[in-house]
Amino acid sequence: MSDNLQDSQHLRKTLRAYVSNAQHNAEKLQRFHDQELQFITANGLNELTRSIHIDYKNNFQLDHVSLSLVDEDFEIRHILNSMQIDSTQIGLAFSDTAIDNSLFPEGIRPLLCNSKNKDLCSFFNEIPANISSVAILPLIRGNTIIGTLNIATSDETRFIQGVATDFIEHLATILAVCVENAINHEKVRLLGLIDPLTGVHNRRYFEQRLHEEIDSHLRQGNDLAFLIIDLDYFKAINDSCGHPVGDVVLQEVSTLIRMRLRLSDILARFGGEEFVILISDSDKQTVYDIAERIRSSITENPEFCKMGLPNPVTVSIGMCMLPDDPVQNSIKKIAAQLLIRADEALYQSKQQGRNQTTCINY
Repeated sequence: MSDNLQDSQHLRKTLRAYVSNAQHNAEKLQRFHDQELQFITANGLNELTRSIHIDYKNNFQLDHVSLSLVDEDFEIRHILNSMQIDSTQIGLAFSDTAIDNSLFPEGIRPLLCNSKNKDLCSFFNEIPANISSVAILPLIRGNTIIGTLNIATSDETRFIQGVATDFIEHLATILAVCVENAINHEKVRLLGLIDPLTGVHNRRYFEQRLHEEIDSHLRQGNDLAFLIIDLDYFKAINDSCGHPVGDVVLQEVSTLIRMRLRLSDILARFGGEEFVILISDSDKQTVYDIAERIRSSITENPEFCKMGLPNPVTVSIGMCMLPDDPVQNSIKKIAAQLLIRADEALYQSKQQGRNQTTCINY
């Protein structure tokens, strides 16, 4: 009888353990399911990365979560810059080169290791001192690793060789699709704001950002410069060489301008052969020097000499700085006045012989 009682108690204890384990797995599965839905329903790259960096970290009691994406041509970083998003604030890092598949078991399985593993340097900018175990999950699309989900915890038994990774592997598969979709979503969104010929922003985008930058200037007092760049005698190029050659010249000029600007500077094709630039947080002399470097790089560009153009490619530049305390007006009126004054400066450059930069007061 005693043996039967002991067997019965042992059976009930085992059953309770099974039930408890089943409930734990069901709750865990539900959390993963909820997290997947959050990833899937994220509206764009910003919301998705914040969900990874904040929500996923908190929901699963992790010490560190970040996302690293392969961005060899800086395309994603340009997208984030156009959205005025600081990638470091949302746990997002970038790799300038493709990720080596050999870093992962079987080329696709998560890398589980302790915090002293030297291979972690390429995935984490800095690992907190209390971290003991790490999981690096490859995000795979079309047999290519597009990035990694990087997870770290102070629990030294959380991610070790041999531990089951089914849940997080499935989550990484979902996340890879979501990341690709989010990037494509941002590309489509930007298509309506990009000039298809030169690849720089268009007038619609620039006017929107101009209002935002003026608002920032009025609130924070940061420097703001407006530049208009116009190609000299461009009509002669189109008339003698044809519009296809003129298009190549515009593309080359836009590239040369971009090379002299910071990521935070705003460049757009305003129409025809005219480009506009907004430069913030730089004083008048610094902006003038930038304008002159742009002008010189175009004038001295050897590629234009090979194209058989009827005249050298040069540009005239008009520049205007927004004062610290512009006359109290609406942002729309301040923007219009800034454009008028920069255009007047451009006209002076043209009148004084072209191929020069003129700056006038607001």
